[in-house]
Amino acid sequence: MKEFDYSSRITPENITKLKSNEVFVYGANEVGIHGAGAAKLALKFGAKYGEIGYNGQSYGIPTKDKEIKVLSLEDIQDNVTSFINFAEMSNLKNDNKIFLVTKIGCGYSHYTPKDIAPLFSMAINVPNIYLPLSFWKVLETNYINTNYRYQNINCCANCNNVKTPSYPFDWKCKKYGMIVNGDKGICDDFDLRKL
Repeated sequence: MKEFDYSSRITPENITKLKSNEVFVYGANEVGIHGAGAAKLALKFGAKYGEIGYNGQSYGIPTKDKEIKVLSLEDIQDNVTSFINFAEMSNLKNDNKIFLVTKIGCGYSHYTPKDIAPLFSMAINVPNIYLPLSFWKVLETNYINTNYRYQNINCCANCNNVKTPSYPFDWKCKKYGMIVNGDKGICDDFDLRKL
């Protein structure tokens, strides 16, 4: 696998202002109470009380539930995936938006970059998503510059149903247990393999 250079896609450590095409991506709670940390700063960039997702020049990814309890990594993954899909659509529309992801989930939600970064593995090939350096370091170790031998098959022999966009990583079929390389496309029964 070819080496990946993420050096031009690192979120600045301390964001105090944004360019007109930049979007501040922060960890939120499901009720949109932006009372502390990056969520409070997001108010400066257009976040609205009672709302999450895309507002102004901000995008809130829930890491806490409606009772302000920390979400499971599985639930956060769903929210991250929604965000990645949104950013990917923005990129396809050529609207020049750059999404500056902060260390979501690593403050008041008490996760570490090692926990959260793998949730962003699908963002590796989305050029308008910038990640914190600590996330890139985890992704580099786990996903980017690995030298795996992949099976060059399209999905798996059991279903051969390709629907999902392709990504050059190991994927494990939830249904049949097969591990394949996703560079040719995979079906909805596949999850990114935990390394």
